[in-house]
Amino acid sequence: MEEIGNTIIKLDSGWLAAGSTEIQLSGTQLTTTHSPSPGPTNPWMEAVVPGTVLATLVKNKLVPDPFYGLGNEAIIDIADSGREHYTYWFFTTFHCKPSGTHHVDLNFRGINYSADVYLNGHQRLLPKGMFRRHTLDITDILHPDGHNLLAVLVHPPDHPGTIPPEGGQGGDHEIGKDVTTQYVEGWDWMTPIRDRNTGIWDEVSISITGTVKIIDPHLVSTFFDDYNRAYLYTSVELENRSAWVAECSLTIQVATELEGGFCLVEHLQTQHVSIPPKARIQYTFPELFFYKPNLWWPNGMGKQSLYKVTITVDVKGHGESDMWNSLFGFRKIDSHIDKATGGRLFKVNGKPLFIRGGNWILSDGLLRLSRKRYKTDIKFHADMNFNMIRCWGGGLAERPEFYHYCDIYGLLVWQEFWITGDVDGRGDPVSNPNGPLDHDLFMLCARDTVKLLRNHPSLALWVGGNEQVPPEDINAALKNDLRLHPNFLNNTETNNSLKDLTPPSTYLDGTRIYIQGSMWDGFANGEGDFTDGPYEIQNPENFFKDNFYEYGFNPEVGSVGMPVAATIRATMPQEGWKIPLFRKLPNGYIEEVPNPIWEYHKYIPYTKPGLVHDQIALYGIPKDLDDFCLKAQLVNYIQYRALLEGWSSHMWTKFTGVLIWKTQNPWTGLRGQFYDHLLDQTAGFYGCRCAAEPTHVQLNLATYFIEVVNSTSEVLSDVAIEASVWDLDGTCPYYEVYENLSIPANKSVPIIEMKYPKSKNPKPVYFLLLKLYHMSDDRIISRNFYWLHLSGGDYNLLEPYKKKKIPLKITSRVSINGPTYEMEMHVENTSKKPSSKSLTYENNFANGGFDVASTGLVCEESRKKHEAGLLQRIYRCVLKESDGLQVTEVNGDDVGVAFFLQFSVHTATSGYKEGEDTRILPVHYSDNYFSLVPGESMPVKISFEVPPGVTPRVTLKGWNYHTLIRWIDPVRWIDPVRDLPGHILAERRLTFLTNLNGNFNFGANSRTALCYPPPLLKKSRAFNCRSRHDADAPLSNSSAYRLLGVEPSCSATELKAAFRAKVKQFHPDVNRSGGGDSDLMIRRVIEAYQILTDCSRSEIIERECLDPFDNPESEAFDVFVNEVICVGKGCPYSCVERAPNAFMFSSSTGTARASSQGHGEDYQVQQAVGQCPRSCIHYVTPSQRVILEELLDSIMDVPYDTSAEADLLYSLIVKARFENNRYQKPKKQAKSSNKHLYIDRLAALPQPNPPKRVNDQIVDIQPINCDSIIASLSPPHSGIFVVAAELEEESTNSMDEDNDNDVSSGTNEISPAHGPTLPILQKIVSLSSQIETLKKEHLNLATEAKNITGSFPSPEVEDALRRLGNEHEKLKKKYVDESSERKRLYNEVIELKGNIRVFCRCRPLNESEITNGSNSVVEFDSSQDNELHIVSGDSSKKQYKFDHVFKPEDSQGKILDYIEFDPLLFIVVLEIKQAAEGNLEVPGLIEARAYGTEEVWELLKSGNKARSVGSTSANELSSRSHCLLRVTIKGENLINGQKTKSHLWLVDLAGSERVGKIEVEGERLKESQFINKSLSALGDVIAALASKTSHIPFRNSKLTHMLQSSLGGDCKTLMFVQISPSSSDLGETICSLNFASRVRGIESGPARKQVDHSELFKYKQMVEKLKHDEKESKKLQDNVQSLQLRLAAREQVCRSLQEKVRDLENQLNEERKTRLKQETRAHFTAQTSGIPSFKQSMENNNNKTDRKPPLAPFTRPRMPLRKITNLPPPSPLPPRKFNANKSKSSMTDERENNSRVMIAAKTKELMMPRRISMAVKPSSATTTQSIQPRRRVSIATYRPESGLTTPLRSSASSQFKNGRQSFIKDPRKARYSKLFSPLPEFSNRPSDHSSPMVTRRSSKFMGSPPTLAKSWKPKHPTVVALERKSFVWSPMKIRSQQNFRRSMLARTSSVDN
Repeated sequence: MEEIGNTIIKLDSGWLAAGSTEIQLSGTQLTTTHSPSPGPTNPWMEAVVPGTVLATLVKNKLVPDPFYGLGNEAIIDIADSGREHYTYWFFTTFHCKPSGTHHVDLNFRGINYSADVYLNGHQRLLPKGMFRRHTLDITDILHPDGHNLLAVLVHPPDHPGTIPPEGGQGGDHEIGKDVTTQYVEGWDWMTPIRDRNTGIWDEVSISITGTVKIIDPHLVSTFFDDYNRAYLYTSVELENRSAWVAECSLTIQVATELEGGFCLVEHLQTQHVSIPPKARIQYTFPELFFYKPNLWWPNGMGKQSLYKVTITVDVKGHGESDMWNSLFGFRKIDSHIDKATGGRLFKVNGKPLFIRGGNWILSDGLLRLSRKRYKTDIKFHADMNFNMIRCWGGGLAERPEFYHYCDIYGLLVWQEFWITGDVDGRGDPVSNPNGPLDHDLFMLCARDTVKLLRNHPSLALWVGGNEQVPPEDINAALKNDLRLHPNFLNNTETNNSLKDLTPPSTYLDGTRIYIQGSMWDGFANGEGDFTDGPYEIQNPENFFKDNFYEYGFNPEVGSVGMPVAATIRATMPQEGWKIPLFRKLPNGYIEEVPNPIWEYHKYIPYTKPGLVHDQIALYGIPKDLDDFCLKAQLVNYIQYRALLEGWSSHMWTKFTGVLIWKTQNPWTGLRGQFYDHLLDQTAGFYGCRCAAEPTHVQLNLATYFIEVVNSTSEVLSDVAIEASVWDLDGTCPYYEVYENLSIPANKSVPIIEMKYPKSKNPKPVYFLLLKLYHMSDDRIISRNFYWLHLSGGDYNLLEPYKKKKIPLKITSRVSINGPTYEMEMHVENTSKKPSSKSLTYENNFANGGFDVASTGLVCEESRKKHEAGLLQRIYRCVLKESDGLQVTEVNGDDVGVAFFLQFSVHTATSGYKEGEDTRILPVHYSDNYFSLVPGESMPVKISFEVPPGVTPRVTLKGWNYHTLIRWIDPVRWIDPVRDLPGHILAERRLTFLTNLNGNFNFGANSRTALCYPPPLLKKSRAFNCRSRHDADAPLSNSSAYRLLGVEPSCSATELKAAFRAKVKQFHPDVNRSGGGDSDLMIRRVIEAYQILTDCSRSEIIERECLDPFDNPESEAFDVFVNEVICVGKGCPYSCVERAPNAFMFSSSTGTARASSQGHGEDYQVQQAVGQCPRSCIHYVTPSQRVILEELLDSIMDVPYDTSAEADLLYSLIVKARFENNRYQKPKKQAKSSNKHLYIDRLAALPQPNPPKRVNDQIVDIQPINCDSIIASLSPPHSGIFVVAAELEEESTNSMDEDNDNDVSSGTNEISPAHGPTLPILQKIVSLSSQIETLKKEHLNLATEAKNITGSFPSPEVEDALRRLGNEHEKLKKKYVDESSERKRLYNEVIELKGNIRVFCRCRPLNESEITNGSNSVVEFDSSQDNELHIVSGDSSKKQYKFDHVFKPEDSQGKILDYIEFDPLLFIVVLEIKQAAEGNLEVPGLIEARAYGTEEVWELLKSGNKARSVGSTSANELSSRSHCLLRVTIKGENLINGQKTKSHLWLVDLAGSERVGKIEVEGERLKESQFINKSLSALGDVIAALASKTSHIPFRNSKLTHMLQSSLGGDCKTLMFVQISPSSSDLGETICSLNFASRVRGIESGPARKQVDHSELFKYKQMVEKLKHDEKESKKLQDNVQSLQLRLAAREQVCRSLQEKVRDLENQLNEERKTRLKQETRAHFTAQTSGIPSFKQSMENNNNKTDRKPPLAPFTRPRMPLRKITNLPPPSPLPPRKFNANKSKSSMTDERENNSRVMIAAKTKELMMPRRISMAVKPSSATTTQSIQPRRRVSIATYRPESGLTTPLRSSASSQFKNGRQSFIKDPRKARYSKLFSPLPEFSNRPSDHSSPMVTRRSSKFMGSPPTLAKSWKPKHPTVVALERKSFVWSPMKIRSQQNFRRSMLARTSSVDN
């Protein structure tokens, strides 16, 4: 999932909520003066954010849980309450300070539906739309102190709608008018959501960036050369929020994670970008090339390889401004409509993918979304072997967290937009087909959703809506926005060059296909008809039939989904626990009548009367809820397995995919689900998991053919199928193996018909087991188990099968990591011995699981040890080896199939209440609801998380297991049975309840009742446990009586007493000698008691409670060292030094270990035990010691976490000490003590006067330990044991006696004056003689050894030793050289990183601290000079690493030598920081010049004197100020003028002080406060530098301001931290070390030398200015040239137009003269010869022209006719000013035209067109060409308005004079001449081929259209239709009667005159 922003603060807690009607304050008041008090106070309550209003009310129990029972009916609906009822305030606070150039954004990723945001009194509005992100820049409105108040008033959707009484799909469909979720008004699978999901339903965060922000990067990969070459395109939007140009460095990094947690950076590219101020730009990186990248594959096709892409932007001078990172997968998804099936076929990375998936609504109906829930949801889908999820259109556009886990687990996603058929046009009643009211809002949300999700590789396609197409405009916009890039248009790779294509990352998406609806374009029938479904129960065999479904891809097909009984009890009251009433109908079918609560929860019956018989009733009518739900799980498994197997059977031949409706419910519904809302899987989950395997063996239930489905791209060869049939009696009547099979890739192949149902005497109910396995190693590829009945039958025979008692053996291995448990269970049906020659009993799966074979070997070996070990024959325990395996067995006498076994995990509770849900959910099982045939075994992996304070319990039950097998906390051992079978002990333990046929085997281990030693003996230090001899014959009854020493007629009490006596006789704690017969006798005693009592060995052990930790049978003389907490040589009270005869250091662990035992009375051992500071040495009995040592070995040997075992070890020790202290030692008769004997060795020799001799030698007496004397004797001296026994009788251990006897008392005890001691002395003398003999033997042996050693070192040996010495010196030298080289490289790395070097020095303890008894808490490792350890009060150690650690013994000279030796540290004095001349970091800083080292030292001394030191209660010489000295080194290169200036800061920080501890007041108190404040500011700076934030708060104090140059980069910094080793200063020491560790983690980058000449700087400025001026001048020149070209073009046009106008005027004059002559001649002829008048001739001509000749053909194209309109066209020129006076005079002169216009207006003929036909022919007087046919000209014109003003007709007077048009040349003609130019193709034609150009002088062609395209628009509606012919224009000869005008003859003459 992508991360955006340099710093992200998620506001997901601490919210309060209150109804808007309950708050009378405004948002401004809430965020300024009247903010709510912290915590929920009426009316404010704790809010759920992200979440909804209803989720908040449910959390605070103000409304019932809408998902429990009928609770939703008790909640008022928004339609009844009004929108104000669910309008709520949400309030929270957050801490964020404005600083520098940082920008702070408040981000809302989703609000439903709109909101008013108030922050610190400032209001911002969030517009409508559920699926749009909102970002508010709040930088300017943050509170200066960082404490900000945020209030959000959230409004519900605008159209929440009402819920009809009958419910329906989407209620009344009003919700579709808004862009929001549509399911909230209810559906056939969902009840209405009362608040319509109003609230802040998605993430709220604060992001802090610099001036440049990264917005919505887009990553796209393209592939070439069969996916060997790949290119990554990246486009990103960058926004510059500053007022200056931002010079940015934009960096992209692509990294991949390797095995072992290593990260490989494959690409790192940096580009430089300039962004204008306040601008947003899009930048595209140059493509990145990858060769053979790791591809991302869907689930089941390969690995989901993901790369981490990180984009950062650094602004010059301001550092990192923003960062964005996301996971990205290289993959390409193609899809097209398959011709063979008609369905849409998907290909991923070029390989076809058969879609098996499901429909998804959303995770929770109240939008209580979380990453943890999303992870579980998506992993469940992956566990079912699904490869696609369809996000239904009535739900959500899923969140990035959802897509993140789809990327991880390989689930393709079909994402729909928010359109559904029921709400948007196809509902009942018919809904609004136009979708939401605001289409722009819909598209805004759609585009924002695409940007949010487009980088996820799991996103496969976009779909417009569910069972409906979006409105036309939305659909068109989506098609355009989501169009594919050319690289993704075809299935094959494109050959276009990369440079010829637009980068695909610049598209909105460009990589995924857009489908307009869920039943279009390859889905369902592809045409939008309702051809998906069905949604009810089906006969399983129907799914395999050819006519079940007709189309290639079914997007929705569903069935039942009843959960387990525990879910019903957890989600419904007792009224809902009633199962449906089974009512038999007349036609023989059964009708189910559910209770009202089930109906409200949308229960689907398991019957369809008339079509499908009740599938639950096939197993018998259920008796209760548990029986009903168990049988429903059987049906669920069969139903969904058959569904997917039926589709897979027709893979690629008929189908391309199927999506099941639906996989889960967003509430506690009872239909269409594979796991319920509480996250417990149904059996259908595992039916799908089985059927959706990539390679699967199955039975076609319609044809009974065994088929293999290979949906992978690899051919499956050399495989075999094993088919076995098992009946209810446990026999196998049918067994076949089909070998040497080869299955093609991507194909379903029928193998052979399963003929058992057609065989002779088949059983009515039987089991079928199919296994597909590799022939080479028998690894299982696919396993499928069926329970079947004969045709027309049922499963009623399975009901009595429940009484079968099948034995099981369960082996488990557990690992615990914090709250996460990982279990591997191995379940075996032991009812029949497996035969290696027939069935494949061991299910060693090829696709994972732990090694079953190795498990079996370990179990067998453990069983042998169980039989051989002594303690295991005494104590009943769970097998626990170092690998964590545990075994239990379930007794049973029957043979058969262990049917429908189910694991579940519960909490361990002492009592159970009816309806209480003890399940721990969710739990991930590798398989469940499985069955095992006789002899078969199955591995099952279980993983789950345990809530804090909860102890888990794993249970196993099944069809024929009506009692439970339970495990509690499976890493512990067992408790005995104390009470009932259901008794559960608290704390950590493991319980096996195997209550199958009355025999109970229990056990557990807890801190309160630790009863059995768990581990096997790996080695024994006290005694040997011999294995059982094969020759041992079993005991008879008579032998058993004799062995126990009782008569056959004895009572049970006497028999038990005799057994106990014999056990004590041979008990290892009593029989300390460890004789060889002890082992055999103990076993014989238990065997005898077992024979005589008819009890099992485990029952004997449990009932007799033979626990070595309860009431031990002997004294605790042995010692045990707990090496888990022992510190070894670092212990200040070393037991090895005090008792070297009993302890030693372990070479492997370095801790103390007991080397010998039996030192209970040894004073030195007692002292070592009593003074152990960590309590790691304890007195125990021998049996206890053996158990504790074995447990300790298991802890020390394993590499993983053994905290649980360590806790158990501690609890055993505590219990042993308790029981051993209770043990009462027997009273002794003698009062004297011989604890320590002080004798003279000479006294052992015979002397005449022994007492005197003793007294004479008393000064030479040495203490001798009797135990050591006895131990020094060799075994032949058996008399020593007699002496020891006599000494024991003579001694006393009375509790009233003082045992601390001094030397004199010891001497008196053995003086001859005391009679009772004389026999003791005699015996000691005899012992002394024996010792002398041994001494002589020792001397002889020593002499022999000396003689041997004298000849040992031969020359060869010496040479070898010499060579070894030389080799050692060479290796030593190489080691030193290598160490130096590594140190040098390390220093270079540190220099490149710019890390602050941190040295630590520990001072020695001073005299006062030693006097006060302070201990050193600092430990050093001699092999590591950069590490130290701090020992805390709880004996734990904390490690710190620095660049070097100086120990207390290191002198100051050594420190200086080390610094001078280190080349990096030597550079510190030279170049630290270059600054501009005269630029001081802190104003007022005093500089003192120094010109030599002596002056420097003087300044250092003066600085030291300037320190303020005072006395406080905590320290007499407390620093009251920091001491800072800056050494400035200036240098100037006299040759080039280069100047350098470097600073060296020497800083001595005052220590922080606790105000309450130092007890100061006044100025001293202020000083302490200022010191603490400055140190706190320094800590903030260090934290900011370590986290690499863009803003470093240097200016928070003067101290950090002065150190800015040293800590801000481009410098080298060295830090010394001095610590105190005293335990009294432990807190301050740890605080200082923690601070130093933080400082060491800072990376400032390499220090750079920043040098710039002053002159060079000026030249640079001049060059930059010249470059800028050059650019500006070039721009101006370009503009001038462009204008000149345009001006020349216009002048050319004007000249051509003027020439044309002159030609036309000349032609018009010629024609006018011709016309005048003709009219004059005609008039004269009429007067002289009586020819009719001109008017009459015109009428005659009109009649003649009715028969018009055809137009002459014209080969050239003519311009198209303009459309005749009724409105005048707009003017292309601006309107001219109207001259009123001129217009008035003109109107007066042209009364005739005015009257005509007025009449037209009155008669409504103003806009009526009139058409005039003209026929013209060339005049003989003006042309010499042949006469052409006359041409018809049609003119349609409107009379202009009287007041219409145009550029060409400004007034009437300008057009007419004295009632007719004037031919006088208009002086303004040239101004408009360019507007009438012809088209270019006609402008150069000869005049005899040209059409007449219309000018202002001709009234006949007034306003005719121009011929130049886009050059002119007519001013009034006149359209001319001309057919271009070759003719010479002449005046019109025929005029209309309505447009008749008098002859121009008189006018012409008047004009001429």
